[in-house]
Amino acid sequence: SNLTGFSAVRWNGDDLTTVYISPNLLLAYVDPSRLNAVGTANVSVHTYSIGGGDTQSLPFSITAPGIASVTLNPTSVIGGKKSTGTVTLNAPALADTTIKISSTNTAAATVGATVKILKGNTSATFSVTTPIVTVVATSDILAKLNGASVGATITVNPVVLSTLNLSKTSVLGGTVVSGTVALNSTANVDTVVTLTSSDTSTATVPVSVTILKGKSRSEEHTSELQSRGLISYAVFCL
Repeated sequence: SNLTGFSAVRWNGDDLTTVYISPNLLLAYVDPSRLNAVGTANVSVHTYSIGGGDTQSLPFSITAPGIASVTLNPTSVIGGKKSTGTVTLNAPALADTTIKISSTNTAAATVGATVKILKGNTSATFSVTTPIVTVVATSDILAKLNGASVGATITVNPVVLSTLNLSKTSVLGGTVVSGTVALNSTANVDTVVTLTSSDTSTATVPVSVTILKGKSRSEEHTSELQSRGLISYAVFCL
């Protein structure tokens, strides 16, 4: 109270640009350069008039930004594929900031040890690498700063067969039919798919077909079908 047009807000003893609003309210501009380091500033008011003077100073704490979020894109991948992680702060970095990152299950996903957010920025990206898996696996990707951790979960899926298609599903005996098998993703390695017929007296198929690395489906293969038979398959990676 008792503020006047001759009152000024002080920051560590320096007068700030101040606007008088009322006997109980002043507005002061704090230059961003005063907030670029962690610490405590002393804030007070000085009135330049008879009977004026300094008020008791109050502490103003400047804290380092914390981690707001960790995101992964995509959050679900086929083993052997990569995901991109993004760590975001809740305010621009006051200085170049190194954040520790880790994976809770390195059999499912691995990351580098740290990621750096440059001064003035709020985020940085990092790579998440996954291995080939035979069953679904998950891992939490964690970012840690000033003792606090934030994370996101990645799911790693195996390469599996998605479809088996025949050029014809009903034919006369002795007719040649083409078949194609497809994976749920491109093959990370040459992948052998075994083929069987439920009744070899009515339909025969090759023992196996190979889906080459980088491909998602086999080249067409033919079998001589004497009548209808069911075809089954399994997948093996070389």
